[in-house]
Amino acid sequence: MNKTLAFPVRSLMAVSLICTALAGCQAAGAAPTQAPVLPSPASIPPTSIPPTLPKPSPIPSPTPLPSIQVQSLQEIVGGWKSPGTVCAGNPCLLRFKADGSFEIDSLFQGAVDKVIESGKITLSDGIFHLETTGGECDGTTNGYYQVFLTSRDGKPLSLKFTATQPDECTDREKGLGFTYTIFNP
Repeated sequence: MNKTLAFPVRSLMAVSLICTALAGCQAAGAAPTQAPVLPSPASIPPTSIPPTLPKPSPIPSPTPLPSIQVQSLQEIVGGWKSPGTVCAGNPCLLRFKADGSFEIDSLFQGAVDKVIESGKITLSDGIFHLETTGGECDGTTNGYYQVFLTSRDGKPLSLKFTATQPDECTDREKGLGFTYTIFNP
C-alpha cells in the first residue's frame, strides 16, 4: 500500500469503527433517562387540617372621661399648660390663684419666659369673668367663659374654655380655644 494513502485509509477505518460502535450502543442500550416526575403540592392530599383560628375580638375604644362644668374657682387653682406654640411662639401657662388673680405666661423650655397678661377672675352663675389689668391686651378687657374640667380618680387632668360671648381681647380668645393640661413643674 502506498504510504500517502495509508494514513487517510486508516483514519477512515477508525472513524467508521467508532461510528459503528456508537450506533450499536444506541440501538442496544436503553432509552435516555429523564428526571423523575414528582407530584405537585396541589395533588398531595393534606395529612392534617390546619386549625381554624378564632376571629380576633375588636379592641375596645377607650371610654372618654366626662368633663364637668367648673362651679368654683378652687377647682381650677394651679397651673395649666396649652398645647403647641400659642403664646409668643411657645406654650402658654395659665395660672389661677386662690386670691382671684390670674396670669397667662409664655413658657420657654418649661419655665416662665414672660407674662403675657394678668388680671382678676370672678365666677357668677357658672360663668368665669376674666378682666385683664395688665399685659398685651390693650387696656382693661373682659372675657366671659364657661370652663369644663376633666378629672380621673379625683385628680384634675385638663381644662376647656368656651366663650359665652366674644372676648374683648381676641388673642386671649384664640389662646383659650385649646384644651389645657394640668402643669406641675
